Amino acid sequence: MTKTFIIDTNCFIDNDLFNKYFQRVSTQRQKKISRLVPKTSKRLSLGAGVALSIALERFGLYGSNAEIQYSEKGKPFLKNNNTHISISHSGHYAVAAVGTCRVGIDIEEVKSIEDAVIKRVTTRNEQAQIKNLRDFYRLWTAKECILKITGEGLSGGMENIDLRLNGNVISVISSPIKKMLYFKEYDVSSFCLTVCAEDDNFASSIEKISF
Repeated sequence: MTKTFIIDTNCFIDNDLFNKYFQRVSTQRQKKISRLVPKTSKRLSLGAGVALSIALERFGLYGSNAEIQYSEKGKPFLKNNNTHISISHSGHYAVAAVGTCRVGIDIEEVKSIEDAVIKRVTTRNEQAQIKNLRDFYRLWTAKECILKITGEGLSGGMENIDLRLNGNVISVISSPIKKMLYFKEYDVSSFCLTVCAEDDNFASSIEKISF
């Protein structure tokens, strides 16, 4: 089972709430937040940490089983547990995915983007499928999910992944991962939110975190 959690980080505009949850995230996350300058970036980073912590609790993981570490390229993983995790943030939302198989999550705000960027990160096959801006972001988020599973992130090269859009279904034509991959898209107003996993046992809806 793969579960997805979302938090609207505008809640952390409240300084008391921000400080309360800042004290609850890991020292590593605190240092990352402190290095950021824009307040919106600080709220997003805190939101990602809080979303993941709460997601692990709701997945039944506590203490040493929920101890988070990061690879050299920033991929989060659990030090003492085989449960798989992934985080993302965009706009004012932070999201986390927790699953029993390898998982990647990405959320992106749907907004205008230069044609040069679209051509750089999509294949010719994909470009022929893009009918509107949301189609592009569906491809973008799905590709980034795959690269989060590999642990490479954007440096892994979106152009090395080729996907097919068939109505509401996203499928892989080619990617660095040889196992079958499945995608689940969730409706979040003007955002694209996509989760990718190595099995198709996704929660039917997002779990919203509020305080």
